[in-house]
Amino acid sequence: MQRAIARGAGLTHQLLAFSRRLHLAPKVVNVEQPIQTVMPLLSTTMGSNIQIVVHAEKDSWHCALNPNPLGSATLNLAIHGEGMDPEHLNQTFEPFFTTKEIGKGTGLGMSMVLGFVRQS
Repeated sequence: MQRAIARGAGLTHQLLAFSRRLHLAPKVVNVEQPIQTVMPLLSTTMGSNIQIVVHAEKDSWHCALNPNPLGSATLNLAIHGEGMDPEHLNQTFEPFFTTKEIGKGTGLGMSMVLGFVRQS
């Protein structure tokens, strides 16, 4: 029951975030920093059989963006790295579209990534 409640709360949070534009407070940051921040979570999520390496140039660009959604977008992109068959590829960013089995995905992850990119 607690898992169902937590899943419902998470889904509600995603729906609310999807339905409204996020209030962005852009900061000029090195893009590597928000990505490095999610690395421990990403490593845990992906499992020990996958090695994650970030290749950043010494003089990588700085961008004006909100670092928290960038970390979330990076995490979403990585956990969707299993790929998708060509017939469904054009539906990747559609809200509520998922190729995962029932109870394993909401279909909001990739559409939230697209929304963040467009808004940024």
